[in-house]
Amino acid sequence: MNPATAELQEDQVIVTKPKDVGRLFNKSRFGTPLSKNQLRLDVIEACFLVEEKKLVVYSKGKKLTWEDLVTIAASNKETFEKRYLIFTDLRRRGHQLKLLPKDPSFTFYTKNQQEQTKPPSLIATFSEREQCTINRLVSLINHANQQKNNCWLSIADEEGDITYYELDSQPLEGTVKPQSFKKTKGILLQDRVLIFNQSIVDTLHQQEFFGKRFGKGLQISLVEAFYLIKKNMLNLHSTTGKKISEKSFEKHVKQIQPDIAKRYPVYCDLKKQGLIVKTGFKFGNHFRAYTDHPDQTHAEYLIHAIPSDEILGWAEISRAIRLAHSVNKTFLFASIDEKENIMYLSFKRIRP
Repeated sequence: MNPATAELQEDQVIVTKPKDVGRLFNKSRFGTPLSKNQLRLDVIEACFLVEEKKLVVYSKGKKLTWEDLVTIAASNKETFEKRYLIFTDLRRRGHQLKLLPKDPSFTFYTKNQQEQTKPPSLIATFSEREQCTINRLVSLINHANQQKNNCWLSIADEEGDITYYELDSQPLEGTVKPQSFKKTKGILLQDRVLIFNQSIVDTLHQQEFFGKRFGKGLQISLVEAFYLIKKNMLNLHSTTGKKISEKSFEKHVKQIQPDIAKRYPVYCDLKKQGLIVKTGFKFGNHFRAYTDHPDQTHAEYLIHAIPSDEILGWAEISRAIRLAHSVNKTFLFASIDEKENIMYLSFKRIRP
């Protein structure tokens, strides 16, 4: 079959023959129909069709090669190469993509023709060296949810390989609701607190899995101690027996763990949702969380607390997601805004 023909007009390509319009739009959903039975192709679509030998493009009577068209497109669109790589990859996977040139958040829209019961997806495109804020990711989720669409992220690396993630907000709910415990005494060491009251030790550890056994006592982390002090369930003393005020302890914690201001609200919120919260240090994150007692289940989540305006690199995100996947856990960013509102962002690697 002979390729369709079109004319380059500034930064768009116009198809005028009715037969070509029918082939490209009605059959394959390329372009946007215009009046007078014409079809407007984005230059990305035109480059793809030329590469596939399904289109010939002319400019002022001269036939353009694929290289000519790519050069023109790249000079007019700063992000052309990234968008083109992702467009061609998804098209060859069977997606009928719609470009969203006026949408500042998303680049493409797709509806999987083989899975009509699933909602469409909005696709945001990035290159691996682009930076992104949590605020940007939250806005993408909110935008997609308002339109009842999935939110996909597509990241092209420097060699042209593409990674896809499905991004969503993650509701969390565990079975271990926080309780009140009899107030007890704790001894502050440098970066942990020891509790020796045997009955309290057993209760804290068995019911909410606080800390870790330390001989017949219990050692708890600074964030756990902070939580118990705030809940009026712990009095703190130095190794010399001197009572330590909450203010003094808070100052000490900030020196030892400067990011406590973002860790603590997330820790409290996870406890409120009924999860058992433990350190995520061995996984390179702030917390790991269980929906049930650790003797009954593995930790389902790895959680990293982060201010909503903090800038992230995609390499950092990729490492965290791959590690979580390798240990069968879901990786979550806990986004904290200036009012300490928290949203949990989940990343799922997908193959569209």
